[in-house]
Amino acid sequence: MEHAEIRLRLEDAREAAAVFGRNDEFLRLIVERYAAARILTRGEEIVISAEAQEADKIRRIFEELLFLHRQGNILTSHECSYGIRRVAEGRAESLHSMFS
Repeated sequence: MEHAEIRLRLEDAREAAAVFGRNDEFLRLIVERYAAARILTRGEEIVISAEAQEADKIRRIFEELLFLHRQGNILTSHECSYGIRRVAEGRAESLHSMFS
């Protein structure tokens, strides 16, 4: 299996707080779902280290949460859990339609 390391940059600490959730609630949900992956956060950077397919799924989850946040939506654990499920099913685009 191919291993991958993906780095994502966030705009600032406020954006990081929104994407990680209150007390890192959303980050914990993602880490629990992808326990074999290593997800590190350093300020405004996310480093995902995992098998390539899993790393890509985790990247998609963070990108979807970022998209929703940047559209002015307040994220909840419901959106995060829903996003995790939809990405696992290969249907991440349905997150966009939640707020259309």
